[in-house]
Amino acid sequence: KFVIRLKYKLIMNQTLDIENPKSFNEKLQWLKLNDKNKGYSQLVDKYEVREYISQAIGQEYLIPLLGVYSSYEDICFEELPNEFVLKPNHTSGDVFICTNKQKIDHKKLKN
Repeated sequence: KFVIRLKYKLIMNQTLDIENPKSFNEKLQWLKLNDKNKGYSQLVDKYEVREYISQAIGQEYLIPLLGVYSSYEDICFEELPNEFVLKPNHTSGDVFICTNKQKIDHKKLKN
């Protein structure tokens, strides 16, 4: 609770009213602390949610998956097409869009 309040203050520059949330962002913070639906973990995981979507509305709505890797070293860039997208599962917003794999700066990408 303390960390959520602190992060909210730093990011939103406002005090979080967790007991009486009014704004959308305050209600999201309340949900983080109070709504413990175990199904949410599947829905927020980029890889795991694919199974849910496949069962709920059909596999035809999924973007083709080229591979799932445990580490950067596991990626076989030679097998990937010239254009592709890498999205790490452990973070949000970090997306690498490759338009020409011959021009990849592997040191920078790995970091």
